[in-house]
Amino acid sequence: MNYDKAILKKFILNYHSVQKKDDVNACNNDLRDFFKLNNPVETDFYDDNNIEDVILYNELEAIVEKVGTDKEHYIFWLLSEGYSYKEIGKVFYITEARVKQIFDGLLSKLA
Repeated sequence: MNYDKAILKKFILNYHSVQKKDDVNACNNDLRDFFKLNNPVETDFYDDNNIEDVILYNELEAIVEKVGTDKEHYIFWLLSEGYSYKEIGKVFYITEARVKQIFDGLLSKLA
């Protein structure tokens, strides 16, 4: 995989904005309608989601599991879920700057 660090960083930090609909829960919110035969179910999962982004994320996650430490993997995952450097720092009892430093080291491994 040959990606620029800046592109990877932008992708990971914005991945949480990828639309991930849960069609099963969306159509079953009302238990009174559970047994209705004519209850319409949305089946356009692939139309609403950016499959390429999901595939790239899965590939990156597999690489992070191989080349990264446990802490790097957790930071990768939390950042991709939309948590801030400050929030992650609180979890690991480290500074926001240290989280950025660890993430930058991981990006160097991935690039």
